Amino acid sequence: MENTLQVVSLTILMGSLVKTEGGVFEVSWDMNDDKIAVCYADTCSFHVYHAKNDVATLVSAGAHANWTNGLKLPIQAGYLVHNGFALLDVMGPSQVLDFPGIKDLINVTYIGVDHDVGSKLYKASESVNFLVNYGLIDAPHQLDLLIFPGGGVRPAGNSTIVSWVTERIASTKAQFSICTGASLLAATGALDGKKATTNKVAFSKVAAFGPKVNWQKKARWVIDGNIITTSGVAAGIDGAFVLVELLGGKIRADALGNFLEIIRATNSRDDPFSKFLDSTTLIQ
Repeated sequence: MENTLQVVSLTILMGSLVKTEGGVFEVSWDMNDDKIAVCYADTCSFHVYHAKNDVATLVSAGAHANWTNGLKLPIQAGYLVHNGFALLDVMGPSQVLDFPGIKDLINVTYIGVDHDVGSKLYKASESVNFLVNYGLIDAPHQLDLLIFPGGGVRPAGNSTIVSWVTERIASTKAQFSICTGASLLAATGALDGKKATTNKVAFSKVAAFGPKVNWQKKARWVIDGNIITTSGVAAGIDGAFVLVELLGGKIRADALGNFLEIIRATNSRDDPFSKFLDSTTLIQ
């Protein structure tokens, strides 16, 4: 059974193993307090049971249990910034993930991949300067999550950067790419055999760095195991909310969205921009 469970009643699923895009989970139901428990390994996520066809709750709870398994909150995230990064690829998700109200879920550190040590100003493609905290050598070693913003594919062709990221991926538990940032993640081989997406206009350019990746042409974001990849630029904001939901649950994500006054996408397959795949006529 896939993520398209649709009208299947949860009462039929109780006590069974259910496959969703977040993994395979065991489902149980406490009839006394109307809660479902979705368990992954030794971690269970408890959610109020609202309706017989509450598939969204099942999927959200299952993915939450998967992602929090083995993680100690708040998780430590390293945001990998390069010169020429796309401004919204960093500022958009950062507004969500670096928000003071969710410090119990995630702490974000900004790492520059084009220098070795210390804080330094990096220039976005839009000519805005951004101060990173560390370089490749002095970056913290205890990171749970690496975040890959886009802004071209240059880092994916830099052997020093690719080697450093490859080594760090081995010691982290999750990855999150935004836009063309998927090119660097793909260049490490971390996406091989997995489903992923990226910026639609630059789709083929990015996909060239991961010939063994199952690239999804129509997707706002993709979750495959412990990796989230998003479509172009603004889609990173939706991906950031997905991450908040995975770590803290739907109520926390919705509350943050309401505070920031943003209408976030909630359907990963709703991708109106897929029609612009590899387009050469849009403004670059």
